[in-house]
Amino acid sequence: MSLVRDRAGASFEERVGAALKVIHTKRLAEETEQRKALQAAVEKGRSRPTSAPVRPSRLSPNQQAMLQERNKKMKEQDEAYKKQAEDGFYDG
Repeated sequence: MSLVRDRAGASFEERVGAALKVIHTKRLAEETEQRKALQAAVEKGRSRPTSAPVRPSRLSPNQQAMLQERNKKMKEQDEAYKKQAEDGFYDG
């Protein structure tokens, strides 16, 4: 009986078991590398400042002037639209 077994080789279950051990070993090695890379990324992120510095008020944009400019443009566009509506949108 051992002669037949020697010629036939390992059973299906034995071959699958051996393959699973190899796959499991590779997977553990990959997971270990991934954990190390993740830990390094987390440490790098934590070592950096988490907020931007506050901008001085003298460097901030003049919001009131921006609002006035936008209102002026909106008024001009509104007037242009009304004129275009009075003249007719289409010459057809």
